[in-house]
Amino acid sequence: MKRNGDTPGPVNAHYRFRLFVAGDAPNSRLARENLRRLQEQAPDAVFDIQVVDVLDAPEAALKEGVYVTPALQVLEPGPPHPNHDFWKPL
Repeated sequence: MKRNGDTPGPVNAHYRFRLFVAGDAPNSRLARENLRRLQEQAPDAVFDIQVVDVLDAPEAALKEGVYVTPALQVLEPGPPHPNHDFWKPL
């Protein structure tokens, strides 16, 4: 569904992300900025973003299998239903 004529995504959608960064490294700053822009583009959506700095909590990254930063986990919405036909348009 489109809102405001040009912004994709359902109204009042809920998104949960976990972003793994390495301190204030350039790519980590860029990843944070990209998430901020995403939030601006979907003002009606609810975003729950957990930022994990692997310099402070390396065990959290290893536990999740994250070996390179920045890395983004999309926790919600979950993956599409296994019976979804990916060859057909939504």
